[in-house]
Amino acid sequence: MAKLEKASDDIIEFIENIVMDHGIDHFAEFRFFELPKQKEAIKVARANATSEYFAKTSDMCTVFVNPKIWDRLDDEQKTLLVENALCGIYYDNDKGRLVVGQPNLMIASDCYAKFGAKLVDAAEIAMHALEQIKEEERKEKEEAKAKKKGNAQN
Repeated sequence: MAKLEKASDDIIEFIENIVMDHGIDHFAEFRFFELPKQKEAIKVARANATSEYFAKTSDMCTVFVNPKIWDRLDDEQKTLLVENALCGIYYDNDKGRLVVGQPNLMIASDCYAKFGAKLVDAAEIAMHALEQIKEEERKEKEEAKAKKKGNAQN
C-alpha cells in the first residue's frame, strides 16, 4: 500500500491560496496529503464520515498530491491542475451538503496529440448534448406525471 503523509507546507500553501481565491474555504475544510503512488498530480475527494469524525469537522475535502509529479511542474501548470481539481466543489443549499464532483470531460492524450482542440470541442458538444437530453427527458417525465395526475382527477 502506498504511504500516505501530510503534504508539505509549500504544497498546502499553494493550494490553499487557490481555494481561498474561489471562496471554497467558506463552506468546506481541507486536509492535504502526499500520495507518491497516485497516478494523478492532484486529486480531490469528499472525506468519508469516519475521517470527518476524527477531524471533528464536517464538509471536509481531502486533497491528494503526488509529490514526484508536483515537483516537476511549473507554477502555471500547478495552478491549472488545482483549478481543474477544485472545479466540481460546491455547496448544494437545497440538499444542505457539500458536493465534490469529478471532471466531466475525459480525453485520451494520444487522441489529443492527434486532433488537438477539435477533439476537446467535440467532447464538449457531446457533453452538452447529453445534458440537453437529460433535461428533455426530465421535462417529459414531469409532463407525463402531470397528465397522469390530471386524468386521475377526472
